[in-house]
This record gives sequence, structure tokens and C-alpha cells, in this order.
Amino acid sequence: MKKLLCLLFLWPSTATATKLGVKEHPCPLGEGTVKVYSKIAANTHGGFDSDLATYASNGQFREYAISTCPQSLLSLFGRDMLATWSTEELAAMSQVLDNWRPTQSKEWGDQTTDRYLLAAEIYKALGRDAFFLANLYVEASWVARDQVVGVFLGLEGPGAAIHMLNEGETALQKDMDSQQRKILLHNLSRIAHRAGLVEERNRYLDAFAQLDLNDKEQSVLSEMRQGIELESQMQALAIEQLTTGLRIEGLDMTQKVQSTYLLADLLRRNMEYRKSFGLFAFIIAEEAAPESLRKMALLLSNDMTQRWPHLFESPGP
Repeated sequence: MKKLLCLLFLWPSTATATKLGVKEHPCPLGEGTVKVYSKIAANTHGGFDSDLATYASNGQFREYAISTCPQSLLSLFGRDMLATWSTEELAAMSQVLDNWRPTQSKEWGDQTTDRYLLAAEIYKALGRDAFFLANLYVEASWVARDQVVGVFLGLEGPGAAIHMLNEGETALQKDMDSQQRKILLHNLSRIAHRAGLVEERNRYLDAFAQLDLNDKEQSVLSEMRQGIELESQMQALAIEQLTTGLRIEGLDMTQKVQSTYLLADLLRRNMEYRKSFGLFAFIIAEEAAPESLRKMALLLSNDMTQRWPHLFESPGP
């Protein structure tokens, strides 16, 4: 309870990931150089989420994972800026950029996810498979989530999140001043969002919005809602690619298990509870699934049936 009330809900809009390395390299396309970042060291003090997003205490490397050439706007994972590309591959990348540039507004690049989306189009032209693209979109969704949740230290998975939300519900019934209620509701919305509990998150945000917010607090609320919408867009793209990939026959079981679990959680986070429940059931029953995924699948399945029992009731005779 103390943790829920002592965390301020205002944080800088940008944060620097711990111990970044940066080098400049010639751009594979166009003139000039591109900055390529590397993660020298990072902690995991911010915990993790059910879709396996992890958090460092001083910002996330994913903000810097995609490098963009200033002149050509070629956008790739930093490691691929260092690769040697064939003439045919360079021509494919150039064609994507030529087709893409006329469609973009002056605001392109304001969001880190813009660069992820462009990178995805380039990787499609290079023939990357559905699972590669799904992982790229998932990482982009985490970038959007960072805008919503900032850093919340020690939130170790959905079980911890549900426990803290239960504590918060009890606290909301108590008398407190307006500022304490603002902080509590804001922090509960962050926790609920990290847990993928959409109805709860919306309820907390709506209650927060009803309070007497100053300009900075209104700005925080607006940024959170924008980030939520952006994250959902990235998740929809990931769901499409995962669905495509899982239709492939003869998949390696490790790939099948990991991708099925991720698809189940993304569907849950987008309120597709019945579809999610069925996929989690596969993970729970699959002996080849890592124990950590089986435990989270069971926890999340049980939580869905408790929150929305009418969705899982057997039809009557």
C-alpha cells in the first residue's frame, strides 16, 4: 500500500537507458553516417510482464534498438546497419523507401514506433518470416507501453500485479486527500496496464480523469491514452503475424510453444478472452512448454474465468 501511494505519477517523457554504447557507421544507403547503439549493461529492477516485456530501472534499450539513417531514413536494427548487403538487397530496401517517402507526414519520427514500422516494411522486402516480424511488432508495442507506464520497480509478473491491484482496491475505499487519490489511481492504472487488464485500467483512468487535474496531470493522462492506442495498434500487427506463422506445418515445438503463448497473451490484452483461453489451455497441457510459461498461462486462465465467468459457462441443455 505504501508503495502505491509514494510513487509520483509524473516522470520525464524520455529516459536514458543504462550504460549505452554508441558508434557511428556509414549508412548502407544514402550519404552520411548512422548512430548504432549497443546495450553495455542493464538491470531488470523494473520487473517483467505477462508478454515477457522486461524493464530496467533507468529506461529501456528498445528505445534505441532501431537505427535510422538521417539522409535516406533507412531504418533497421542496429546490428543490421553493420551487415554487408547484396546489390539485390540494397535495391529492395531502396524501393521500399522510394514508395514510402511520399506517404509520410512531417511528423514522421516523432514516435519511436514510426521507425519500427518502417523497419518492418524493409524487413518484409528482405524476406523475413512472420515470427521475426511478430517479434519486431511486439517490441514496438513495448516501446508504446513505456509511454504509458514509465518505470514501476519490482513488478515481477502478472501475479504480483494482481496482488497489488487487490491492495489498491482496498485502499480506494479509505479516506484520503485529493493528491493521494490521484497518485493511487494513476499507479493502479499503470499496474493494470502492465498486467493487461483492460477494463480495470480504463476504470482507474476514467476515475483519475474525473478529479481536478492540473495542466501537467492532464498532459500525463493524454499521453497515457495515446500510448495505449498506439500499443494496441502494434499488438494487432503482431497478432496478424503470429497467426500467420502458427499456420505453418512442421513448426519446431519451441517456436510453436513460445509463439502460441505470446499470441494468447496478446489476444487477452485485446479482450479476445475466449480465443486466448483456448491457446493458454494448449500451453498448460503441453509438457514441452517451459514451466514459467505454464504457470503464467494457468494464472491468467484462472484470472479470466474469475473476472468474466459468463464467458466460459457451458451452454445449458
